[in-house]
Amino acid sequence: MIEILEHRIAPAALIGAGKLIYTDTDGDLVTVTFSKNVFTGDAAAQLAKANEVFKFDMGDVGTDSTTPQQLQLIDFTKFPVIASKGSTVDGVGLTIIAEQVGMANGFANVGAISGVGVSLGKIVIDGDLGQVDAGGAALKIGLAGLTVQSIGQLGTSTQIQVAEPTATNPAPDLVSTITGELSFLKVIADVKDARVRVIDGKNSQGQVTTAAKLGSLAIGGSLVGRTAVEAASDDTGEITSERGIGAIVIGGSVMGGGGANSGRISAAAGIASVDISGGLAGADGTNSGTIMSRGNVGAVKIGGDVAGGIGENSGTLRAFGNISSLTVGEDIVAGVGPRSGFVSAIGSIAKVRLTGDIDGTTPNAGARSGGIFADGLPDVKVLGNIFGGSFAQTGSIESGRDIGKIEIIGSVEGGVGDGSGSILAQGAVKSVLIRGDLTGSDGQQSGLVRSGLDPLQAGGFGSITVLGHVEGGMGGNSGAVISGGSLGSVTIGGSATTALDALAGGGGLFSGAVSALGKIGKVEITGNVQGGDGNRGGTVSAFDRIDETGEFVGDLGNISISGHLGAGAGIGSGAITADGGIAKLTLGALSGGTIRTGDGLLSDGDAGTLRILGDASIGSTILIGGKLKTFTVGGNANGTTLRVADTANALTFTHDLTDSELTVGIKLARLTVRGNASATNILAGYDLTGTPSNPDAQIGSIKVNGNWTASSIVAGVAVGADAGFGNALDEIAPGFDDPGIVSKIASITIRGTVTGAPGESTGIVAQLIRSVTIGPTRYALNNLADAQILPIGPAENSVTIRELDLSPSSAT
Repeated sequence: MIEILEHRIAPAALIGAGKLIYTDTDGDLVTVTFSKNVFTGDAAAQLAKANEVFKFDMGDVGTDSTTPQQLQLIDFTKFPVIASKGSTVDGVGLTIIAEQVGMANGFANVGAISGVGVSLGKIVIDGDLGQVDAGGAALKIGLAGLTVQSIGQLGTSTQIQVAEPTATNPAPDLVSTITGELSFLKVIADVKDARVRVIDGKNSQGQVTTAAKLGSLAIGGSLVGRTAVEAASDDTGEITSERGIGAIVIGGSVMGGGGANSGRISAAAGIASVDISGGLAGADGTNSGTIMSRGNVGAVKIGGDVAGGIGENSGTLRAFGNISSLTVGEDIVAGVGPRSGFVSAIGSIAKVRLTGDIDGTTPNAGARSGGIFADGLPDVKVLGNIFGGSFAQTGSIESGRDIGKIEIIGSVEGGVGDGSGSILAQGAVKSVLIRGDLTGSDGQQSGLVRSGLDPLQAGGFGSITVLGHVEGGMGGNSGAVISGGSLGSVTIGGSATTALDALAGGGGLFSGAVSALGKIGKVEITGNVQGGDGNRGGTVSAFDRIDETGEFVGDLGNISISGHLGAGAGIGSGAITADGGIAKLTLGALSGGTIRTGDGLLSDGDAGTLRILGDASIGSTILIGGKLKTFTVGGNANGTTLRVADTANALTFTHDLTDSELTVGIKLARLTVRGNASATNILAGYDLTGTPSNPDAQIGSIKVNGNWTASSIVAGVAVGADAGFGNALDEIAPGFDDPGIVSKIASITIRGTVTGAPGESTGIVAQLIRSVTIGPTRYALNNLADAQILPIGPAENSVTIRELDLSPSSAT
């Protein structure tokens, strides 16, 4: 044995049956220690075997050369194999430690370790390793553990060079293959350009005899694929297991390269957990910069970005099972490649926490890049924004089934791409909270929040709250909320949007709209609802749903809008509509918008309490398909149309009623105008198109506190050929005429003056008028004989009261 007197005595030298020392190429003293004595026999036999096992770039073991050496190969296959027992070094570990000398770097680099057919113990290398092979078809443990400074950092420069590679003498490479189990892999710095494969052992019939497993993976630096865009970069910077992988901890990033599957971790079964301090970055290669599991994945933490690259599926985390939780410290960013910069799970992602943005705005971003997809998303919180991009479904969150609760601290903004900047659920959605704005753009369904995309799944929507505004764009259904089933509640706007358009249509069909296939329970909007250039934009709508699960009426519950409801240039824009009815509606003002009920097949469309706190201005339309309980206008009504198909119980106008038309199909129980009424028609017995249709219509009491000017009141009467009421041309309205019922006006009280319109006929007409009071004068009529006409007001422009002829048998 050689006794070490000082570091200079350090050519490769065997120190006993299990230890070797040599001087590394830069001058470090390196000690190689086996976990047990492996060299047997006398000193000569030991030295001969050591020279078979260890290969250097120059010199050998036991020489007296003082030239520094590069350890190129440690070959465990050179140890004897005992039949039925295996290699004599099965389970033997190895430690290679460098002692820094002078200005040397303190590392000992190893080119390769060959252990095919050998179950290696724990190996520790105080430097870079090019590659290692271990394990076999009959061995459960391929490698008990590997701890190295780096893998592949020096390329193949530390390995045996082959001038003319052949099948039996191949060129050096950076591919490590472990057959069976690799209990753990720990790399202090980077894994660069190298590939580590953990594979199943199989017999000659291809049957699995020993299962692959990577117990745990820890990389202190980064996993880096080869950057050159060429086939040689495929599968570089890659760690794969044909079965599962335990906990993964990476101190740096996972960085793709120029080849397919470069910068990649892949497990054919599950992954226990993933913790990456840096980011997950795709590059030019397909599937570059990725983590993929064919099974479930536990908790995932990524400290930096999840960023796509040029390659398809680059910069992605994909699980063909569930992910228990996902935490991303910065952004999820779309790449140029389709489906790049993406997190997906065939199962659910139980909890998502994203500190930054979901950003699909990368120039030329690929379709469906920059987003999150899972078959279920119970709990999602994004502290930044969601931005759609130029291609379809860029910058989106989507669930193949249900979404639980989603909170977006920033805004959701659609892009040019269809479905970009959207939150989509094939099934139901429990709740969505967007603290900023929801806005659409040019893309169809951009900036969209939608449930029930799959009609075979329950598509209900619990609640949505947008504290900013909801605004459509040029795309259809952009900047919109759509529920495939019922919608529990909608809250839009806050104190900052009080004077703004909280819900605004854009250029696209149904842009800036809220709708449900079924009932909408409650809507509270702080600010205006304003239609846009697109048809049906800036609307709140409940539609009937009829499918194999039943019939669901499109009713609206309690609707409150603090600002105005205003129409835009688009047909049907600026509207509140229900295929069914409306329980309660409160508006700040009605500025040319539309309120519509009973537009479907399942309900007449009754309305409860409708209240407009301010004015109802020109072009404002209210169409009630069934009965109306109460309707109140707190300001002036000017140019307003109100039509009720059935009965209106109580209509109240607290100020003036001007240039308007109020119609009911069956009965108007009570009308109160606290100001003046002018150029207005009140017509009973008319349908929703304003066409006379019921000769038996009724009016209860009408009270006007101010003046009555150029206005008419009729029940069951159609206008004659002169297009005016209150003359001999008046006709009984068409439709079924029950002989036991006559059209009737119970009472009219006008406290101010009554004046007609010069050159026009205006009147109060029915088959039976019980009383009319003008100022202090009361006219008790009760069927004037022979259809007499009673003029009220100045002779040149009087208003006439007229009862049409009644047969004695039909009078009541």
